[in-house]
Amino acid sequence: MMFLPVRLPASDPRARGGSLRLAAVILCLGVCAAARLPAATPEAADPFTRGEAMVHPHALHKFDCWISDRRANVAAIVLDASFNTSNEYYSAIEQHEGWRSADLADGGYYSYRYLGALDNGLLVVHTVESGGGSGRFHGLKVLERERLRLVEEGEIITTDILVLRGSLTLGDRYAGELRLAGDAVLSTGADEGDVVRHCFAGLVGAPAPAP
Repeated sequence: MMFLPVRLPASDPRARGGSLRLAAVILCLGVCAAARLPAATPEAADPFTRGEAMVHPHALHKFDCWISDRRANVAAIVLDASFNTSNEYYSAIEQHEGWRSADLADGGYYSYRYLGALDNGLLVVHTVESGGGSGRFHGLKVLERERLRLVEEGEIITTDILVLRGSLTLGDRYAGELRLAGDAVLSTGADEGDVVRHCFAGLVGAPAPAP
């Protein structure tokens, strides 16, 4: 069914009343639309920052394993306790072009930068580790932010945790580009057209396989 507008003379009181009603409807729609679209917060753009505080590189370093080990023995960290405002992560952080870097106790440093979120909500972090020599070992960490309920000293509390959902070694002195595409990370090498697609689909909400 199609409705055609009918133009009324300006002298007709129905025209003036209709204009007022139309203006009221437009105003209401504008207010309702504004209410449905809250302003983005800095944390929504970068969940690794809260005001001037930021997740310390040493916290994300826990997801890495020793060279002599096959897998890391840490699969989740408490987000609220991972910022540089905690007593554990007090050492200085250097920032440069989105990178956050901190010296390691045994020499070298650990750095990370937040690349963004995949379509499935997983957070992608580009990491670089140096042991003090000439090597610069690049990697990816794919993390999920979860809300956890636990009992602490007899009291039920809720806290946010970062769960490791995927990792990838990019190698020493990686000089390519990283781009997010859907549920995948595209890794571009030095050679033109050398693009590798690393898919991280099916990791959110999927039940663990039976042992």
